[in-house]
Amino acid sequence: MRLFLGIFPPETVLDALDALERGLRKDLPRRGGDLRWVPRGRRHLTLVFLGERPEAEIAVLEEGLEEGLRGTGSFEIVLDRGGAFPEPSRARVLWVGPSRTETLAGLASRCREALGLEDSEEHRPHLTLARTRRGRIALPRFEVSVPPFEAGEVRLVASVLRGPDRGYRVLATFPLREGS
Repeated sequence: MRLFLGIFPPETVLDALDALERGLRKDLPRRGGDLRWVPRGRRHLTLVFLGERPEAEIAVLEEGLEEGLRGTGSFEIVLDRGGAFPEPSRARVLWVGPSRTETLAGLASRCREALGLEDSEEHRPHLTLARTRRGRIALPRFEVSVPPFEAGEVRLVASVLRGPDRGYRVLATFPLREGS
């Protein structure tokens, strides 16, 4: 199973992201057709990508995360900037993200530690809005106006890439509550 840990924004944020997408589609009429937009229900901030894991390992992952995230409180996330990877002049991924990333990076580090993973990867928190269908395109800078939201849980998610069950399946949810 292809797994990741993520934070999924609430409906109010998804509504604002839908409006942002509509505006970007108008601003990018020719280039917009080259973009594959991420469906509303799949928009998330990835904390840790776990890659392919055997199904038998899920219980161990859940146990490690339950213990490792105990006492971790919720916090506010503000998606206040937009960009592109690897860079706007030759983009493959269009994203929004927070300019303040310390808390998210700390949570990602805590998750990796709880799972016994090395904490060597640089955490660049972002929510993917779209990917190019082919090649790279130039994207202009854009403003992001999305309401802040409370990150109150981390989800362990299976990503099914092909077949009739294509999409995301939440395997476990870990509430973020101080002192619990």
